[in-house]
Amino acid sequence: MKDEKLHYVVVTGIIIKNGKFLITKRSPKEKAFPGLWTVPGGKLRKSDYASLPKDTADHWYNVLEKALEREIEEEVGLKVKNIRYLLSLSFIRADGIPTIIKS
Repeated sequence: MKDEKLHYVVVTGIIIKNGKFLITKRSPKEKAFPGLWTVPGGKLRKSDYASLPKDTADHWYNVLEKALEREIEEEVGLKVKNIRYLLSLSFIRADGIPTIIKS
């Protein structure tokens, strides 16, 4: 089997306020987990970093955190702070695209 280089990189956020957790319903048009309830998030886009100034001569820092901030603001209109890493997981979608999720 040929080793593929294409992956989706997805970020999700578990938002907690006053002891309550925010969940959202995925669109029924999504390829992975359509119509199910989950935490907000979405895919990393090249535009999340490529058009920004680099933090070093060759690299951008914190692109996943910035993508998560963008996704949460787009999906539920909230600004988030205190982003911390929880876990990561991977799976292969039904259409064959490998996906990595960072929460």
